[in-house]
Amino acid sequence: MKRTVLFIILSGILLLSACGKKEEIAGTEFYREDVIGPMTSGVGVNGRIAPVSEGLAVILSEDIYDPDYVAVPTSLLIRENTHDVLYSKGALNKIYPASMTKCMTALLAIEYFGDLDTPVTAGDEVYEGISDSSSLAGITPGMTFTVKDLLTALLLPSGNDAANVLAAAVSGSVTEFVALMNARAKELGMINTRFANPNGLHDANHYTTAYDLYLLMRACMEKQAFREAAGLSEGSITGNLPDGSQTTLSFKSTNSYARGFTIPPEGVRYLYSKTGYTEQAGRCIISVFEDTKKNTYIAVSAGAKTYDELYLETNALLAIIGQD
Repeated sequence: MKRTVLFIILSGILLLSACGKKEEIAGTEFYREDVIGPMTSGVGVNGRIAPVSEGLAVILSEDIYDPDYVAVPTSLLIRENTHDVLYSKGALNKIYPASMTKCMTALLAIEYFGDLDTPVTAGDEVYEGISDSSSLAGITPGMTFTVKDLLTALLLPSGNDAANVLAAAVSGSVTEFVALMNARAKELGMINTRFANPNGLHDANHYTTAYDLYLLMRACMEKQAFREAAGLSEGSITGNLPDGSQTTLSFKSTNSYARGFTIPPEGVRYLYSKTGYTEQAGRCIISVFEDTKKNTYIAVSAGAKTYDELYLETNALLAIIGQD
């Protein structure tokens, strides 16, 4: 119970009445589908409770939002600089993050390496837990790239191999890195998140919520290296092979906004994002946008059946910005 209360404080969420059910995960971890109950006292401006939720957007209830406004099962739009929730649908429900996981992998790598020009040589961990049919950057054992280049390989083509290489470079092994991911998630207040790998390939015990992803993106937004890599439409990295010769890998973004195939609504500018897909997670994306007044927005869409639906419904979400 003490541990649960601590997690709630870290997340900026005060539970004033018990609600929802608990689902036991892997014997010791619990996922709480409804972490916010009716708030009857101590509620400040815009429903936030200071100082617990200071500096955070808080979802008090989804009853005020039309669940049919977007077709995807999970959707969240937050004006980050004012901490206002503009739309929420299933934002506290359990979802599989797929490659949106790589935001945490990138954050930890950036926080660990003071110098992003540090060279890293890939080892046998490249292939750990992944297959040739998964999303890869083309990294093989013995190749050497800088951390900055590996971040590009991680976020631009969504390389699962790059995720493993960064994980081992930070923690010595993928397993130790996963422990670090979960520790960092708790520090960020992501109380309904558990990571099982650094890439987001499906695992029943690898889950999160749209609200927790919002908390993660807030931390990523502070890192220039993340913003730069996650905002690329295409790019290449050059490193060394085991024999000392050079090799260059070229990538294109997995993101329709970055490639210019999808245009946000008028008055909204795309900045950067991370996409994801597994059969269990569906098509998903967490993105950062800004309006003409330089307000910043974090948008999450998850569980779409197709990429067309994902971007169509995300644009519907973004249209709220002009109405607010």
